[in-house]
Amino acid sequence: MDWLNNPYAQLTDWYQILGGEKLQRGIVPSDIDGIIESGGYFLALEVKHPGEETSPGQARMLWALSKISRFTVIKLELNVDGGVATAVRYGDDSTISIGPGLLRTFIRKWIDSHS
Repeated sequence: MDWLNNPYAQLTDWYQILGGEKLQRGIVPSDIDGIIESGGYFLALEVKHPGEETSPGQARMLWALSKISRFTVIKLELNVDGGVATAVRYGDDSTISIGPGLLRTFIRKWIDSHS
C-alpha cells in the first residue's frame, strides 16, 4: 500500500487555478483524501503519512465538518510501512490503533448504520 508512489495522486495547484491571486486572510482551498456517502450521511477520511502534520487551517476545517450531524470525520495516520497505524475521530478526539482489517470493518459498519 505505497500511496506515496500512486501515479493518480496529485497536489492541486490552487494558486494557478485562482489565477495567481491569493484569497483573503491567506485562505487556501483544502482537500479531503476520501469521502463516502451513505443514506445522506458522509464519512470523511483524511490520511497523514509518518511525520506529516495537519495544517491549522485543515484541522479547523475537519473539526468544523465533524460538528455537522451528517458528517463523521476520521484522520488515518500511517506507519512507516504505509499501513494504517491509528485513527483519530474528530469531534471527540478519540484515538484507536487500527489496521486494514479493522478499518474495513469500521467502514462497513458505518455504511450499514447509514443505509
